Amino acid sequence: MVVIKDFFIYLQKEVFSVISNRIWLLINNCTTVWTTINGVNGRLFTSNFNGATLFLPAAGGRLSEPGNVGSYGYYWSRSLHFASPFCADILQFSSSNDMAVDGSYRLIGYTVRAVRVTQ
Repeated sequence: MVVIKDFFIYLQKEVFSVISNRIWLLINNCTTVWTTINGVNGRLFTSNFNGATLFLPAAGGRLSEPGNVGSYGYYWSRSLHFASPFCADILQFSSSNDMAVDGSYRLIGYTVRAVRVTQ
């Protein structure tokens, strides 16, 4: 796993995007395990193709107050949810093996994770 000390310097050297509606590719082509890295709970995704890893912290969410920090992860995709233009697709997971792609109102404070776009 690559640890990036200064994300903004790294960002200038690479092309990044927010996770797209291809979230199912991440779920279906990786093995996942709930783990703690540097004191942070989350889910570690390991590619079934090349062994590359992606750690997504269980950052919880925020409506009026932070909630579920350390036990649930919610990550925005860049794709609108099919049911409503007021919603976007999210990846959600917990410490159990629960993992789903769902829609959520875009006013809710979930994590945005930039991922490197390969060419």
